[in-house]
Amino acid sequence: MQYENYIKDFPARCSTLLDKFEDQARLLELDVTFLFSIASVGLTIPIERLKKPYINEKEPDKNSTPHPANDRDNYPNARDAMQNLRHKNFKRSELWDTTMQPWYYGRLSSTLGPPDAWPELSELSKTSEVHSETTDCILNHIRNSLAHGNIYTSGNPIKKIIFLSELSTEKGKFNFLVIPLLGFSKFLRNWFAFINKLDISQSPVQGVIYDDGQRDMRIDLSHHGKAQ
Repeated sequence: MQYENYIKDFPARCSTLLDKFEDQARLLELDVTFLFSIASVGLTIPIERLKKPYINEKEPDKNSTPHPANDRDNYPNARDAMQNLRHKNFKRSELWDTTMQPWYYGRLSSTLGPPDAWPELSELSKTSEVHSETTDCILNHIRNSLAHGNIYTSGNPIKKIIFLSELSTEKGKFNFLVIPLLGFSKFLRNWFAFINKLDISQSPVQGVIYDDGQRDMRIDLSHHGKAQ
């Protein structure tokens, strides 16, 4: 079955997989792998298609090439809703709730050795809890970590997921984000719930996207007056 779009339809299918198979993956002791797999596409694809190109968190990248699908213009209501979400304090956004347990964010002094040997992670405290960070900061961090393979785990069985994101201003230096396993699962569900509410009203030219990447273009005549 073809995708109507990759902003809402594609993540909805990822959400269905999460709902139907997470328990089975947990029984097979593959739940962390399963969550990474779902997040790598279900989180990053809508982000990439709707985001405004940035060099860093504050500086727009004027030389960046827009996504070829041009979804920021095709789905302006979804674009604006995503932009509003990214500007919010993460813990006051739709992606957070109190059942997700503490998340921790900060700067690593070194990545030598296993994660349990990193001083900042062995001494997690309330002062390093996610508090004032924006949703933009958190989403960018997770996206960058997944895209560059900077993912780690802690515990046996695994209890925490560790995401690292390299600082754009200091090569070889990283910020960390530590998320309890169950908290990350809940976060993904909150993410998909947010995506499911997006208004994906299109611009006048619409298209159906097939698995082979071809687009069947058609005109929405409601934007152009009576058909001739």
